[in-house]
Amino acid sequence: MTDDQQKRVVIYTRVSTDDEKQKTSPENQAEACRNICRAKGWSVVEVIGDEGISGTTMNRPGWRHVTDLVKMKLVDVVVKNCWCREGARKPFEMEPRSA
Repeated sequence: MTDDQQKRVVIYTRVSTDDEKQKTSPENQAEACRNICRAKGWSVVEVIGDEGISGTTMNRPGWRHVTDLVKMKLVDVVVKNCWCREGARKPFEMEPRSA
């Protein structure tokens, strides 16, 4: 895929506790990520989230679905709004490596 082609995006949101959810709802996370996608001209294929599941485990249903989409090459980019650490309170994007 070249940079000139429109990228297919999956947005991933996550909150692990009710206290964390009060700070940034999955809806607010998704909207921040949608703004990135709009600015870059990317097409959002799906928004997937996990609520009430710790970030210390990768065994989360939503995250497993995201990784399945990447493995099946149904999306080109994963965009996530990371609120897990004070220094990482901004959206970032992750692209799968080419084989």
